[in-house]
Amino acid sequence: MLGYAAKAVPIFVMLSGFLIYRSLVNIDRLDGLRVYFYRRFFRVIPLYLASVALVVAIGQMKAGGENYNNFSFFISETFLLRIFWGPYYANPVTWSLYVEIVFYLILPAFVLVCPRKVVPIASVVGALIFIVADQDLSREFSLWKFFFFGILASELGMRRPLPDRIGQALLVIGVVWLVLDLQGPKFDVFHNLGLVQKSGAEYTIGLACSFALVMYGLPYAKGAGAWLDLYPFRFLGVTSYSIFVIHPFYIYMCYPPLELQQISLQ
Repeated sequence: MLGYAAKAVPIFVMLSGFLIYRSLVNIDRLDGLRVYFYRRFFRVIPLYLASVALVVAIGQMKAGGENYNNFSFFISETFLLRIFWGPYYANPVTWSLYVEIVFYLILPAFVLVCPRKVVPIASVVGALIFIVADQDLSREFSLWKFFFFGILASELGMRRPLPDRIGQALLVIGVVWLVLDLQGPKFDVFHNLGLVQKSGAEYTIGLACSFALVMYGLPYAKGAGAWLDLYPFRFLGVTSYSIFVIHPFYIYMCYPPLELQQISLQ
């Protein structure tokens, strides 16, 4: 069973689908689209480049293949060419960041060609396509269905408000289901029913459904989310990406023999 930290990746992906979709869905002018890309760029890229510089500074930019030298490795990392090719990650945690960046680029086209009235159907169809196509190809591919679950929860949440009791019920069901799913394969409901194959990354459909219920119900569960407005949680939300990208270097400082490249290949 993967640790809770690893299973948090698809949850962050769903949050991206939920929040980034909301930031984009009402944009109707080119200036708004420019602001969208400006914000995404400066939210992600400067810290990512800083992490690449740190990898170089500590001597961990080491390519391991005959056809992939250190310089080409550096160029690939600096210009995000790993999105298209390249067997390594300079900073091992950035493997999921590449998926996020592709999502940021594709989402405007999805919003443009998909009228809001059909977004729920399109999201369900998109999720089903990736569920069916997910033959344990890669961790990156396994993440894509979670974006659609996030978009679905976001779009439904912006429609008719839910009564408090229904919002609270969805939240409770989602939290209980999520906690159970995190306990391991024995609670992988959809696989145990024979509806889907087991995900090698253990990114289960139950994880997607349960957290979608949490995101959908929380805004309408009166008072349930008030604690999220407390400063420590708001600060954590703002800094979570920075912590995520930088934490491997803290581990390296505590354990210098660590080879980041070996982690990247696992």
